Amino acid sequence: MIAQILKYKKAFRYLTVFALLCVFIVGSTETSYAQKDELSHVDKADAKKEEIQRYIGYEDLLFRYLSLPYDSSVNVNLTANFVDIGFLYLMFLPLIFVILIRHRSKILAIIISLLCISMLLIATSNSYIYNPITGQGVKTDNGVILQNFNEDFSTMPVATIVSKMYTVTNKLFYPFKVIGEKVTGQTDHFTYPFLLLLFVFTGYFMYTFLKDRKSNALITVGFLFFNYSFFWLVLSSGIIWYGFLMLSLGFTLIILMLKKLKEREPFHYKWINLSFITMSIIWITMSFVLRVGNINGGTQAPLRGVGPFHPILFDYSSGAKSEKDVLDRLYPGFYDTIEKINRDSEAKIYQVGTSFKYFLENNHQRVQADNQLGLYNALIEKYPDKNELVEVFKASGFKYLIIDFNTVTIDKTGNRSLSKKYASFMNFIKDNPRTKLINTNRIVEINNPNTGQTNRYYAIFGKQIFAGSYAILQLD
Repeated sequence: MIAQILKYKKAFRYLTVFALLCVFIVGSTETSYAQKDELSHVDKADAKKEEIQRYIGYEDLLFRYLSLPYDSSVNVNLTANFVDIGFLYLMFLPLIFVILIRHRSKILAIIISLLCISMLLIATSNSYIYNPITGQGVKTDNGVILQNFNEDFSTMPVATIVSKMYTVTNKLFYPFKVIGEKVTGQTDHFTYPFLLLLFVFTGYFMYTFLKDRKSNALITVGFLFFNYSFFWLVLSSGIIWYGFLMLSLGFTLIILMLKKLKEREPFHYKWINLSFITMSIIWITMSFVLRVGNINGGTQAPLRGVGPFHPILFDYSSGAKSEKDVLDRLYPGFYDTIEKINRDSEAKIYQVGTSFKYFLENNHQRVQADNQLGLYNALIEKYPDKNELVEVFKASGFKYLIIDFNTVTIDKTGNRSLSKKYASFMNFIKDNPRTKLINTNRIVEINNPNTGQTNRYYAIFGKQIFAGSYAILQLD
């Protein structure tokens, strides 16, 4: 079917005309909200940007899109298990494709190769070098290292090797930086027309390459993968789960291209197939160990590598521990607090982060989620007095507040807008006689000025002994 469609040249011409028309329409109108990165007020209407744009990044607009395949593959913009798609697609899709077509269409092979090299230079020059000692990434921005990175091969060999590679790619990135300063920025009229033209001309060369080929699974899957990947690139904001079909098609395409490579290039097939199998085993093993070892930022050090989840959950699943025992072990005093809130069935709950909504009865009616604090910011701007803001909450039926201490960790914005809102919220509940702490797992050390003794308490403010993850407060 795909081959029949490709035979109709008029259809492709109409597609080209339509795409070019889109180019001029997009290029002549105002830049869309999705491109904007500037705020008239530090926190005005930016909750969507804080939540969504962290997936695609905050580079200049053109570089943001061109580096997205690399960023998504190595988790540059967002480091988490749920967005890890691995490096196999980025490594093998372009490699096998270029080897297959290099004799039949040198122009297309050159285009794909240049795009891959450009993506690598752009992405690594707007990326991070992870420092395992500090647990933080050293940001590179347009080829400039913003923080000093102390190289030490004995303690962090991978990061040191990567830093050396970045030193080279940053120098090669300079021409792109010069061009970028002239045609792009946080908003522009160049990026979307350029991406559309790139799609049209790359698609044209693929069409001329495939038009006389016999319709088969490889052409069909390749056609679908190319189109779906383009629309994911420009429309998904880098969110991985919008591209699940693309991932399935990509893996299928690799298998089909390896099969074709075996027929045409037996020598190249041997080493590429061996490399693919080896790298796949390495990636699957690494992912398995990461998962069953419960190795992530939210896991306490003593529990890392012990098992896939907290050991007490085994006791619950076997019936040895009750729900109360399990919850209180994970979050001391949490069960009684939730029971109290559920008994107060008419009270509403204002929630900033956490997954505690699951435990709250009638949560679809009672819980107001405000994970990026957009609602709070609008209220505090209008009602800056703490007492007055409490009255506003209570007048709307809210009696309880739930705050996730890790809210600020997702803030990747240049002006740290979410961090500022979080700091404002913490200031709202600090020393506020009308916000009463009823549960938290944070442990702090507080000095008693009367006795001179230092004691440890479950509290929000003070010298942190254990940072904890949440707090539940009651409005009086």
